[in-house]
Amino acid sequence: MLTKKQLLNIINDIEWEDIEIKKAKNAVPKNSWDTVSSFANTMGGYLIFGVTEIDGRFEITGVENPEKVHSDFITTLRSEKFNTALSAKSDKKDFKEGTVLVYYIPEMPRQAKPIYYDNDIRNTFVRSGGTDQRAKKKEIEKFLRQASESSSDSMVFENATLDDLRQDSINKFINLFKNVTQDESLIALEKEELLIRKGFLRREEDGSLKVTAAAILLFGTDTALVNYFPHYKIDYFEIPGTKWGGIEERRWDHRIRSESNLFETYNMIMPRLRIRVPTPFMMKKDSIIREDNTPSLIAIREAFVNLLSHADYFDRKGASVKVYDDRIELFNSGSLLFDEKLLEGGDISEPRNPLIIRAYRMVNLAEDAGSGFYKIYTNWQKAGFSKPTINSNRRENFFKIEFNFQTISQKGPSWDQAGTKLGPSWDQVYKVLKLCEKPLLIAEIMAAFDWKNRT
Repeated sequence: MLTKKQLLNIINDIEWEDIEIKKAKNAVPKNSWDTVSSFANTMGGYLIFGVTEIDGRFEITGVENPEKVHSDFITTLRSEKFNTALSAKSDKKDFKEGTVLVYYIPEMPRQAKPIYYDNDIRNTFVRSGGTDQRAKKKEIEKFLRQASESSSDSMVFENATLDDLRQDSINKFINLFKNVTQDESLIALEKEELLIRKGFLRREEDGSLKVTAAAILLFGTDTALVNYFPHYKIDYFEIPGTKWGGIEERRWDHRIRSESNLFETYNMIMPRLRIRVPTPFMMKKDSIIREDNTPSLIAIREAFVNLLSHADYFDRKGASVKVYDDRIELFNSGSLLFDEKLLEGGDISEPRNPLIIRAYRMVNLAEDAGSGFYKIYTNWQKAGFSKPTINSNRRENFFKIEFNFQTISQKGPSWDQAGTKLGPSWDQVYKVLKLCEKPLLIAEIMAAFDWKNRT
């Protein structure tokens, strides 16, 4: 819990997200339940009684009957006031100005959300900008969707049939799987039986086959995707310069707008990413063969698979990959289902769409459960770059990860190799290509790039 010094510092610092201060002189303030709901639904936080705002500053005024106020508060948390029983870590701080009560309200697991009071789901609150905000309808729907026992991608669409799936996508996926697996029992299975065994299709008691959301997303026809996921889209942009909008009249140099299934989308976008990821020349150990699976490429590939696997496909924001001259940004609807501070430990395994991530693991395009983010971090830093930056926004329901091309050392990546220079910018490459449209004299080329000599 908070020390006295921390408490005094906090109450006069107006820029907090996880602290709520209330006077509570003689009783628990009624709006405390809004705060309890918002902390339990968002990322947890401290609720402090016995502090008052006076002339723009917060001052300790104390709780006059702390034992009664404490008992009323804790009893209410455990009563039927809320839709599920809650708990709080509590602490009492005695100052010369009076007694302050400090409560830490932890975030509840997604299976218990939304947390609301008075048997009215409209009394669901979330924390945003240091205030308690009544949850919007779409936020409540998100809570309910994430709280379901089965994952989003395991739900069955009653009207979907095998005709809603692209057989060419399924065939390519299964051929790839059979080339990498060593499980002879799975290799021997027929196509439909393999998809049933792995959970993408479900056989009912009457023998009929049901199609899961994961099957539609992974292998569905364009028409099926539009019908079942109206907001589905994945955009890829190669943007000249370092800002959205490009430079001059070039908004982007290359764009892919995929409304095809996830398997086809990966095959469309990953080859472009492979070209744009900064991958200095490397040699395999004891070989004269170029090493293509470099740490930076591994990190980006894992992040792209993470985007496809963890996106909230019921949300209208979609997903996008933006490649600038100095960085790569990957964005998807759907925030993390846990505190982003836990990512670096490498032991987090709570995907939004476990069947989709299973499909990518089947063909060796994703890591084992819980190790994906760890591999992203370690490989990007192994390549000599600074740690990727992450923004997981629960209120707006999105996740973004940014890979900056600037190296930690000005000398470049730390591989034991020759030729670590990352090469020219894509703006320079574009300029070269434009110059190649017609024959030029050496002098004209030198003038275009302001070169003073041929070397």
